[in-house]
Amino acid sequence: IERLKSAVDWDRAESKLAALQQKQQSESVWENAASAQKIFQESAALQSQLSDVKTLISEHDDVCQLLDLAEQNGQHAEAVECASLLVELKDKANNRLLRHMLGQESDRMSVVLEVHAGAGGTDSMDWADMLLRMYTRWAEQKELRTELVEKQLGEVAGIRSAILKIETDHNIDESTDIFNVCEYVYGVLKGEAGVHRLVRLSPFGSTPKRETSFASVAVYPLPQEAQRPKISPSDLRIDTYRASGAGGQHVNKTESAVRITHLPSGIVTASQEDRSQHRNKAIAMDMLYAKLYKIEITKQQATRLSHLSSLGANEFGNQIRNYVLHPYKLIRDLRSGHQSSNVEAVLDGHLDPFLLAVLTSNHNNSQQSVVDRKSV
Repeated sequence: IERLKSAVDWDRAESKLAALQQKQQSESVWENAASAQKIFQESAALQSQLSDVKTLISEHDDVCQLLDLAEQNGQHAEAVECASLLVELKDKANNRLLRHMLGQESDRMSVVLEVHAGAGGTDSMDWADMLLRMYTRWAEQKELRTELVEKQLGEVAGIRSAILKIETDHNIDESTDIFNVCEYVYGVLKGEAGVHRLVRLSPFGSTPKRETSFASVAVYPLPQEAQRPKISPSDLRIDTYRASGAGGQHVNKTESAVRITHLPSGIVTASQEDRSQHRNKAIAMDMLYAKLYKIEITKQQATRLSHLSSLGANEFGNQIRNYVLHPYKLIRDLRSGHQSSNVEAVLDGHLDPFLLAVLTSNHNNSQQSVVDRKSV
């Protein structure tokens, strides 16, 4: 509960609410209707937020008093029940804290997730395929709908790159655990963007040899139609071509693949997985909207190349997480410090502890930055 109070900046929020309520009582508040509406909406949202925290504090204090009385009177059954209620309150507070951390509009969006093999040759291509499977399994365990938009196979094994779409589930009771049925797909997966490093015995050599491989992950929010950036048709160059790789006679004999270039930014998207040119164009446009939207919300007016360069080079020294399978087994996130020796489970999609740790770490760093700026 104290972490939740810190997250909402309790003292500042109460002072701001008092100031807003004072403005509401002013006779001149309705002189500007638009400004008045904004004041009332902000006040209502802030009051609701503080009310939720106050309710938790009140319930916590009441249960603690009952627990003290039960222990003083030797009422074991009542004490156990109070202890159980405290655990429930802790879970409820954690749930509120997570939802507060994921308060941006984009956090509730579906995602387009890209995986690219980096330094390491065939091993890195295999590693990129392992990462693609890890995120697909995570989504399947959440019963979220996935669609493999694009997949470029490696020459020997694995993939050069792949694009996976994961759709948010909006039909969720807000009282449920955020990670059981994920309504914040972009919010929890955006921390996965960066370079992932694997250390293992290579399965591709004639003799076992320890190899280090790299793959990068990019995560983009997928806006709904009403949230999409406006694009002028004159800003697009649309090319069609024959799909490459296996896919049947129809795919390879017709120009069903589509490549779209956004001329102002230089962003290029493409799709060739579907036999329908119309469907491939729709998929490529979805990816373009996602990338433009992310640039917009992060205020990065740059080309796609510049945007991806912020992830760091796809090689040693820029990784966000290490996956060591030999000579010992350990996965360690370099930002949050969270680690696990159960590498098989993590690679099978059990990512929740890492996602939560990165989310909390990023939030704490953001809070500390605010404190540092105030102290300057």
